[in-house]
Amino acid sequence: MKISKVRPLSVVIPMCIVVAAAAWWALAVRPQSPGEWFRSRREEWDRNRLAGRYVSRLKWLETASAEREALKDAAAKQYRFYSCFGEKWNTPGIEFIDYAACYKSLVRIQEIDGTADRALSAEHESMMDRAYRFAREYNGLMAGLLLRNGLSRCEAGEEWGRAFSELSSIVGGESGSDGVLGMPVAFDITKPSFEIAIRDRAGAGAVRTEACSCFFKNGIRRRVDFHLTEAKPAEGRDSQAPIGSFYCEYGKAVKIR
Repeated sequence: MKISKVRPLSVVIPMCIVVAAAAWWALAVRPQSPGEWFRSRREEWDRNRLAGRYVSRLKWLETASAEREALKDAAAKQYRFYSCFGEKWNTPGIEFIDYAACYKSLVRIQEIDGTADRALSAEHESMMDRAYRFAREYNGLMAGLLLRNGLSRCEAGEEWGRAFSELSSIVGGESGSDGVLGMPVAFDITKPSFEIAIRDRAGAGAVRTEACSCFFKNGIRRRVDFHLTEAKPAEGRDSQAPIGSFYCEYGKAVKIR
């Protein structure tokens, strides 16, 4: 009778490791190639390392008091609003038009270092939520301090951001495509003016009434000019046909031409 030789452990154990690795690769890694798998692991390691760095930059928020910081900065005449990094304007509690109208010449925007377009880990997401809450509270307090100290270029009760948002919805209609409300890039609160483009010239009278009512309802009593055009479909892009200009003052529309 032929007796088979027993393989020594020094051979069996490495073979088991190879078999286990092959099974793991087949079940967990496929259909990635070895190169793709290692690249994805590298990206994950880099993301975790970056998340840790961002979280460390946000740690100061764990003990920060928005009220204390706002009072300290106002006393030192270090006027700022905090923003959270993002793809668009994201200064919690302060609309862009409010900043442009009331504070731009006096207040700087300071980004909270460590915020990003998207959270890189659960801890980073938690800290970004904390940053947003801090910024919203701080910005509201700073805006109130500036207004009470006579440093805002706007009058008490003026809600430019809210008025702009509401009138945009009115002009755009239910579909959002009936018209567009725009503002100059270099918005000047001493001579506020807006552009309105509508699809139907017949609605010009209603737009004038709605515009003045909307701004008055949001505390804006000063004169605001509007330039009204009709957006006509044309090849490639709409053409603008002037309808006329008017201004609102104390809720009443006055036609300029």
